[in-house]
Amino acid sequence: MTRVQFARFIESIVRELRKVAPRDTGNLADNAIVYWYEGDKAIIEVKTNIAPYMPYTNEPWVSPRWNGKKNPNEAWWQTRVPIVLNKVVKRYNGVLTDENGKQVGKESAKND
Repeated sequence: MTRVQFARFIESIVRELRKVAPRDTGNLADNAIVYWYEGDKAIIEVKTNIAPYMPYTNEPWVSPRWNGKKNPNEAWWQTRVPIVLNKVVKRYNGVLTDENGKQVGKESAKND
């Protein structure tokens, strides 16, 4: 895979995450989901200093303020990230490592 192909692949993943991110003002999707390259690695991150409310978009609503209503975005991050990771694992033949260099995702790619 060339660097251009790699960059296009990463950009497609970021577009997918931004597309499914909860959107009220657009700040989370448009500004807080960021990516950059360090050598041959791509880092995709949600900048909580830009969207400090991000964790709350993902969690159940428990405050009385919501009168028992369910958060329509609940678990969006937990459901979307494994899908994205499986795409990465498949693209790289099941080789994906965490920040400690430990291989992850291979079994989930086999079962997808």
